[in-house]
Amino acid sequence: MITRYNSPQDAVPHEENLLILTKSGGCYGQDFTDIVQEIRDGIHGDKLLIQEYFHSLDNLVDRDKLIQNSVWIIHWQECLENEPYPHLKHYLETRSYPNEGEVILCVNGSDKAETVGSRYPRVSVAPSKEYLVAYALGHLNTANPACSGGTKKVIEWNNEVCDELGVP
Repeated sequence: MITRYNSPQDAVPHEENLLILTKSGGCYGQDFTDIVQEIRDGIHGDKLLIQEYFHSLDNLVDRDKLIQNSVWIIHWQECLENEPYPHLKHYLETRSYPNEGEVILCVNGSDKAETVGSRYPRVSVAPSKEYLVAYALGHLNTANPACSGGTKKVIEWNNEVCDELGVP
């Protein structure tokens, strides 16, 4: 369970799980674990600890668990293309995730990315692994206690989630 950051010192180091929603465990012909390692290698400083978290697609109704992750990486074809998970579609359409969060949809190819991006304009759509890594690092190196203003962003995200969950 998440705990509230009451001071800037509480946010260092900040432990971050990358929420990964997938059936296959990979995208772009690579295992998500390898992609997360590439993201981890691009993090500035040593005040942000990154782990991947594969959440069960059978339990997407548990929004309280999902929102405790500021980065959501979703395999478009497996999780949204034919709308097999209506809760997930609802979260994205209603932006039912923290304001300081980042949602990245993994799709194959630029044409598909354009179509998906028009359907979900509030999220990042990655047509390749390179885009996925860039979007994740863009967020994580901004919401990072080692970067200017990063501690403030981490605390804002943390407080928003704690407020929603009723954490004192």
